[in-house]
Amino acid sequence: MANTYIQRTASSAGNQKKWTFSAWVKKSYIGADAGIFGFPENSTNYLRIRFKSGDNIQIDNDYNDTLTMNLRTNAVYRDTNAWYHIVVAYDSAQATDTNRVKLWVNNEQVTSWDSPSYPSQNANTRLGNSGANIQVGATVGNHYFNGVMSHVHYCDGYAYAPSDFGETDSTTGEWKIKTSPSGLSYGTNGFWWLKDSIATTDH
Repeated sequence: MANTYIQRTASSAGNQKKWTFSAWVKKSYIGADAGIFGFPENSTNYLRIRFKSGDNIQIDNDYNDTLTMNLRTNAVYRDTNAWYHIVVAYDSAQATDTNRVKLWVNNEQVTSWDSPSYPSQNANTRLGNSGANIQVGATVGNHYFNGVMSHVHYCDGYAYAPSDFGETDSTTGEWKIKTSPSGLSYGTNGFWWLKDSIATTDH
């Protein structure tokens, strides 16, 4: 199976308690595990955001072979003609567990989960450890994304909302990319990737 993804090594420790990931993705294949974003130290220490084989979205964090967070949407995403804007904001300092991890798809917050397991207050994710690889378009287990991505942001140490990355078109009412977002900070290991296509693979 061919694969293409981007990878960056964290040269120093980032913020493991607060971060935001945002990306516009378009799937070309359904029914397969497909990595969107990950921090794969090894098979028992990782953070990953991915489409599961059932085409729902999963966000999980494994620390020494123990899942400290596991969220999987009840909704499924199978439209290969559509762009999905996926935003995940993690802030474990929040007192309410449901506020510690938030997922939006096309500016709609996901609140329906299949047996959710939220992180404990002030819990670290593996994302942010020094020396491991941050991946876009892949996750632990060699699960590569099938499709294209655009305008990918990882904001290390900041929790942002979808409106920081997208906006509603005043004419069509559609949710669209902010091509020149302002006021964002990226912290120690964050980045903004603008290319129209950064992760493609043939399944």
